[in-house]
Amino acid sequence: MANRKILIILSVASGLGAAALGQIYLSRLEEDVAGGAKVQLVSTVRDLPLGAVISKTDLALQRVPSSYVSRRQVRASDTEKLIGVRTNAALKGGDLIQWTDVAGGQETARSLAGLVQKGMRALNVASEQLFDGLLRPGDRVDLLYTSHSGAETATLLQNLLVLAVNGTTEVEAQGNSARGGGSVVLSMTVEQAQTVTQAEQGGTLRLSLRNADDITLLDKLPSTTQGEVQQAKERTDWAVAVKKQPEVPVIERVQ
Repeated sequence: MANRKILIILSVASGLGAAALGQIYLSRLEEDVAGGAKVQLVSTVRDLPLGAVISKTDLALQRVPSSYVSRRQVRASDTEKLIGVRTNAALKGGDLIQWTDVAGGQETARSLAGLVQKGMRALNVASEQLFDGLLRPGDRVDLLYTSHSGAETATLLQNLLVLAVNGTTEVEAQGNSARGGGSVVLSMTVEQAQTVTQAEQGGTLRLSLRNADDITLLDKLPSTTQGEVQQAKERTDWAVAVKKQPEVPVIERVQ
């Protein structure tokens, strides 16, 4: 009787062991089919524009099968390295962050074409001034047009994204802007690109830098003529204003 009980116990234990081994096998098989064990990677919580400074609240963790993980992607253990760093590309909420997406990251060489959003175009524009070397990819500018005759100046386009400055797309690159003139690559629509290209044939272009958070477009902004410049000069010229002041009679004190 005792031997029979022992056999039953051994049989049950064997069955449980086989079930456990079967479960482990099925779990490993499921992992292999799904792409392997999960790895925690850093992703974005919200959309981040090019040049944005990353904060801790912008980041989240995603579990991704190991077979889908590349060495360019940022792992959970490196999350702190992203805090306070600027983005090298526009990121969508939920995107997995790669080292090439941040300034100073590994393998920082990036394709300019990869920065151009769908439906937009990148256009190289020569400029006489790049703000003494302070202009950076990720900044936003307005484009001013002055005819060759100098008769008038107008704001041609507003709120254009800077993709590259003097041949570099790196936000934190040292010396990427010459203190004099240079070239800047701007993001714009197909129609805007045609307008700018035609404008270059009849005049000169100049950049006007915007605040990074200011995306307001001014409607029906008038152009400025030479006559209006002269009128403004006369209104603000102290010497001219003094000459136009009426003479105050001097009253001599009676002794």
